[in-house]
Amino acid sequence: MNIISQIVPGIRDTRTPFAVGLLWAAFLWLLYFNLPPQSWNETRLQEIAAPLTKLPVELRIAFGIFLVYLLGVCMEMVARAFHVLLLMAGTLALASAVLALLVQPGPAWSAFLMLCLVFLTYTTLETRRLLRKMPDEPFRTVFEDTALQAVTRFLGSVSHAFTSLREKAEPDFGNFQELLKTDLERAFGEDTSILPAAVERLSPAMLSRAAEAVLLKAENLYPFATSAEEKAKLSQATDIALLKFYIRDDANIATLARKALLQELHDSPEARASFATTVFALSGLRSRLRGRMEQAEVALRVNYRELHNEIDRTRSEGDFRKGVALPLAALLTISIITVARALGRAPTVESVGVPIALSLAAAGVVFIAGTQKSKRAHQLLYACLLENIVGVTREKLYGKELFVPLEITRIERPARIRRHARDLLREAALRALTRATEKVRRDHGAPASAGNAQHRDRAGSPVAGHRTVETGEDAAAEQPYEGSLSPTTPPRSAP
Repeated sequence: MNIISQIVPGIRDTRTPFAVGLLWAAFLWLLYFNLPPQSWNETRLQEIAAPLTKLPVELRIAFGIFLVYLLGVCMEMVARAFHVLLLMAGTLALASAVLALLVQPGPAWSAFLMLCLVFLTYTTLETRRLLRKMPDEPFRTVFEDTALQAVTRFLGSVSHAFTSLREKAEPDFGNFQELLKTDLERAFGEDTSILPAAVERLSPAMLSRAAEAVLLKAENLYPFATSAEEKAKLSQATDIALLKFYIRDDANIATLARKALLQELHDSPEARASFATTVFALSGLRSRLRGRMEQAEVALRVNYRELHNEIDRTRSEGDFRKGVALPLAALLTISIITVARALGRAPTVESVGVPIALSLAAAGVVFIAGTQKSKRAHQLLYACLLENIVGVTREKLYGKELFVPLEITRIERPARIRRHARDLLREAALRALTRATEKVRRDHGAPASAGNAQHRDRAGSPVAGHRTVETGEDAAAEQPYEGSLSPTTPPRSAP
């Protein structure tokens, strides 16, 4: 094939589509003869093929080769889009399920209440578990932190799932991840200031996530503790949830966590890889990597012809094996069914199922071999980038934005929102009590007194003692309550 490719340029690019088209054509031919005889006339293939018999033999052969090649190109495109089609089908199925729940209010409301109950139960149990180990902390603080962490973890899991599905639809994602980790390890070894600078810039929330990613424990922080209070807290932090809470809540524990994290990153390569994939934004650089790899191919073709031919040959072999795996499985399956029908045997598990399973296993072996070949080609090309053979350095490939830590937006509840919510709740409770009192009086036939009218006026107005100015709601919201209004106090009757 190397000699033929030198004589006829581009022969490797036509080999895979032609082989795929030939296998699919054989599959369709056997499938046609396995149709019932009464369905042969309904296919109208004879009407289409009748005019072609008048053409010369050479022209019919050329036309058949072209059709086979065109079929191979189309089926290869379908095979490449197979992962994307599966992702779209899964998304549509999930959207249909959600829409079905929304159309029926009863099941949707029940599912929503069930989810709320599960979330509230989990948050309460987790809060109680943490409070048993730190009884001095207020319940509200621990509950709010636990609820926020549960929501953040759930949203992060959903985002990670969608990102994983999107990235796994790309065939070279696994190669990129492996090669990127290798390059990151080299970068950390060449520039030892990257990790300390990144750890120093981490926010408390991101620091707690990084500590969880590298499996940091309280035992790792204890040697750096100096005060008795820090040692007491670390002695209580027997699990990662409590340790993450102390890292976010206590600045001294966060400082100890930074020191322990640096020590762990210095000692463990696995910790460095987990830290990099958690803290740095790596997913957005894959398109940039592909662009640089295309530039490297052009440079190799001009300056290093033999190396480029080796990479191209390895990639073509991988694409060929991956391309013929699916049509080979289909052709073997239809061949087994055809042979079983020709021998007059009824399709059973022993006669048909086992051979079909073996054919699928053989196709899987061919596909795995092709994946390994493609991976080898990517590794060769990426090695040229790392060794700077083609003139593309690591700085040009990734840039400084690679080592900028991500940030987590933490939602804090300000005091103004609490006061405003308390104001609204009191007014709503007072209005509800007034309406209930009026309804009871109307049912018993008692007329509304002037005191009730005064009570209604007070219910419709802002809470007594709370000064409100129409042009300065923010300033009024900051004023504290100077008095309280008890809704159970009966109104005074008019004289």
